[in-house]
Amino acid sequence: MDNLSEHIREIQDLYFVQGWTYERIGIKYHKSREAVRKFLDRNFPERKSGVEYRRALEATKKVRQEAEDFLERTFSAPPCVICYKPVIRRTGGAKPNRTCSPVHADLWKKARYWLDDGLRQRQRISMANCIISHSDKKSESTIAWAYRVIDMKGKLGPAKSRDNSQAYKSYQKVLKIRAGGNERKHHRMGLSRNL
Repeated sequence: MDNLSEHIREIQDLYFVQGWTYERIGIKYHKSREAVRKFLDRNFPERKSGVEYRRALEATKKVRQEAEDFLERTFSAPPCVICYKPVIRRTGGAKPNRTCSPVHADLWKKARYWLDDGLRQRQRISMANCIISHSDKKSESTIAWAYRVIDMKGKLGPAKSRDNSQAYKSYQKVLKIRAGGNERKHHRMGLSRNL
């Protein structure tokens, strides 16, 4: 009798824990898959059918794998250029994402001139080269500015723009997001602002 109960525990472990099929269990014990199914029906009458059970097992494995993948991506993810949260989204492009959401991607496109000093420097040098190459159509002060930019290799002073430009407004939104990150986080979690 002990041998039978040990057999039941062993088959229970193979089927319910390790996810073996009827056929695989049958091969191990030199039985047909139908004999294994009947054995499981007799000893575990409330169990799900093999197909239902395997689907549930696969769904559980998939959820576990997705959670592990999410954690792995979270730990190795670069920070978002807008809010500094980890960038874990995937869009299928060749380059890695720089933002954590499509909304932030749109903000980055609009405010990039203000946020990326390298881009501003390259644009200043490009604009200065264009002015110098077409100097016959430009004023003396514009040409003098272009030569100053080239001499300084595009080094940046403070950025100047109209306060009503779309880039500047997007830049202001980014500054608000960066400044208010902790407050929004507490608010989203349902905590009061006074904490």
